[in-house]
Amino acid sequence: MNAVVVYESLWGNTAAVAREIAEGLGPGARALSTAEATGEAMRGVDLVVAWHDTAHLGELIDTAVAFKRTLVAALDPAAAARLGG
Repeated sequence: MNAVVVYESLWGNTAAVAREIAEGLGPGARALSTAEATGEAMRGVDLVVAWHDTAHLGELIDTAVAFKRTLVAALDPAAAARLGG
């Protein structure tokens, strides 16, 4: 399975947890920061796990919206155009 754990981490703790989750998902699973989880990196992904700390909820919402646009663009460019991204 081609799985990606997408995370946002300020101090590295959330990144460490995301890497552990990816390792637990098995071979082929990767942990990517939100900056790394763009277009080509998300093509062909079977499972996306989003991981974020709860200390920065406002940032989480902004990141989630941006990530949704990135994921839609990778999976369906025509839909991305309709969303304005």
